[in-house]
Order: sequence, then structure tokens, then C-alpha cells
Amino acid sequence: MAGKHSQNSTERNCFMTFPQNLKNLFGSQKSKQEIPKTKVKILDRPQNYRDILGSLVSQKLNWQLFAMGSWLVSFIAVGGMVYVATQVKIVPYLVEVPTNHIPVALGTISTPSPVNDAIIEATLAQWIEDIRTVSPDKTLERSITKRLYSHLLTGTPAHTKIQEIFASDLRPEIRGLNTIVDINITSVLKESPSTWQIDWTEIVRARNGQIKQQFKMKALITVEIIPPVSSGNEENLLLNPLGIFIPSFSWSRAS
Repeated sequence: MAGKHSQNSTERNCFMTFPQNLKNLFGSQKSKQEIPKTKVKILDRPQNYRDILGSLVSQKLNWQLFAMGSWLVSFIAVGGMVYVATQVKIVPYLVEVPTNHIPVALGTISTPSPVNDAIIEATLAQWIEDIRTVSPDKTLERSITKRLYSHLLTGTPAHTKIQEIFASDLRPEIRGLNTIVDINITSVLKESPSTWQIDWTEIVRARNGQIKQQFKMKALITVEIIPPVSSGNEENLLLNPLGIFIPSFSWSRAS
């Protein structure tokens, strides 16, 4: 009997555990403790993607800013080098020639001093003599013409008038074939801070020296002081070292 009872008990246990074994065989629902973990992992994936994308965007922005900054620095550096290369200046050097005719170097001129009226007066008187004088010496006339143009700025009324004179029959080369003109400056007066009046007597002679006519002239000249810089024309700089320029002028016979 005891053996039979034990056999029946074993059969009941197998029958009771069969559904559980069947569930394990075909798969059962996960425990409640595992569900939150799976959900947490699934919910964390979009956040991880956002972090990765944000990191990539941030790195791209940093590289773009770095590249732009490098480009700006390179552009400024190259521009600065070009600017410095084009600003070639000549430092004036003062030399004194005493009575023994032996040059004595005095050093460089660091700060240019203002041009006083006496220098402007002498420059304007010389300029009038240059433009009105007629000489048969062609070499002298070429030197006078260079000195004359050294005080003119291209595009100014004075430069245009001189160009017209030298393009007509009034240019010194043509007039010098038959006449000689001497200039005698009588006065140079300052009318305003930038305007001067020059009076002179003009003597026209034949090639043999005989006086043909004599008359008085006057001119109004405007003056502009431009500090000299190296412009590639060293000869012009030597002829006009103080930067005294004549933007406009007019002349007529004095009554």
C-alpha cells in the first residue's frame, strides 16, 4: 500500500508541474523585475543617439571656427606684409658743405620741420622764372622743364595748363628759335595762407640780344605742402625735397 501511495503522489507532482514545464518550454513572460531593465535600455538609446549627434555637430562647429580663425589670421598677416612692403620711405640725410668745400655729415632728419614762408617765396619765384624763361640752350631748357614739373601734381589745373602750353607753339623750344626771354622778379606777396602773388618784368630779346619788347606781369599761385615720400621717382624727390606743390595758377599782364 505504501508503494502505491508513493506512486500516486509522484504522478500528482508531475501533473502539477507539467503546466510550468510547458511554459518554460514554449517561453514564458519575463519576470516583473526584468521588464524595467529592458525598458530602461530601450528608452536610453535615443538619448545616446542625441549625445553622439550633438558631439559630432559640436566637433564640426569647432573645426569650422578654427579653420575660419586660421584663414583670418593668414589674411591679416599677408595683408600686413604687403602693406609694409609697399611703404618704402626715404629718410632725409642732412649734409653741410662749409667754405672749405668738404662735406660734413650731420645725420638724419627724423621729424620734418614746417616749410617757412621764405622757402615758399623763393620756390615760387624760381617756378615763375622756369615757366616764363626762354633760352636757346636746349640742355638748359630740359633741366628747367624737369624742375618745373617737379612742383606739379597730375590731374590738377596747373598741370593741365602746363601740358597745354608745352603742346602748343608757345613751348620754349619753339619760341627759342627766334627769341630769348629774361625774367626779373620784382615782388612775391602772400595774399592768404595758400595763395601768393608774384610780380615780374618780362624782357623779350631777339637772338642777337636786341630788346624787342618789355612788359610787366603778375600771377596768383596756390600752394599745397605735401610731405615727400618715395614714389619711385628719385629725381623728382631731389628736385622738390620739401613737397611744395602748385595746384593752380593764373597770370596776366599788369596794367
